[in-house]
Amino acid sequence: MIKIFNHKIQKDKFTLYPLYDMHIGSNLCDITKLLETIDIIRKDTDGYFVIGGDALDMSIKESIGDVYNGMNPAEEGKRYLEIFQNLWNKCLGVIRGNHEMRLFRSTGIDLLEFITPFELYAGDTAIVNIQWGSELQNTTSILLTHGSGGASTPGGQMNSAIKMEKVVTNINFILSGHTHQLIQFPDLIYIYNPKLMVIEEHITEHIVCGSYLKWGDYSERKVLKPSIIGSPRILFDSNISNKYVVQLLW
Repeated sequence: MIKIFNHKIQKDKFTLYPLYDMHIGSNLCDITKLLETIDIIRKDTDGYFVIGGDALDMSIKESIGDVYNGMNPAEEGKRYLEIFQNLWNKCLGVIRGNHEMRLFRSTGIDLLEFITPFELYAGDTAIVNIQWGSELQNTTSILLTHGSGGASTPGGQMNSAIKMEKVVTNINFILSGHTHQLIQFPDLIYIYNPKLMVIEEHITEHIVCGSYLKWGDYSERKVLKPSIIGSPRILFDSNISNKYVVQLLW
């Protein structure tokens, strides 16, 4: 089942930083850029974050990737704990990705579950429901999924990202990753309101949330296009009509 996190943020402005595909432990992880982002979150008194899978690289013998030049799973877990030390009060939810599943399939151990606070971990999918504003007058729903598929073009990657809208509708944001690209796609759907007997418009913002993995190794062998390093951020503001601004690059 999809786990639901309920949070209250009694502020008229705050920023959400989705951290996807960090690949901690890979020799291609841009650890400098990642730590810069983490430092920004740490210093942002109105900043919060979610972790959307592939936080750990998890290169093991049974997986695709270089098992000799990166960290082993235990070292990756320790590095993850170091990076997020004293930051969990800013975290709104954590899910796993296909890289964490490598170790789980091989050993039955979900390492990310052991090194993340229990109350913040959801497994594969989560809904983060946020009541926010000075009087908690706003409500925003965010679905976290890691994503799947091997599409290499922006159109194919976006088609993969919108799959979850067929599972859960009436969500404000669907955040995904996996393809390592930065893409935003607002999608309009119609929802029937049986109480009022009217059709209502609903916009879901689909955001593919980037990566911290540099080009090379597997992506070089498969001739995959390089991706921009970094994460998007979503600025929430009660004083603007749309209530939010998405910044893919900042």
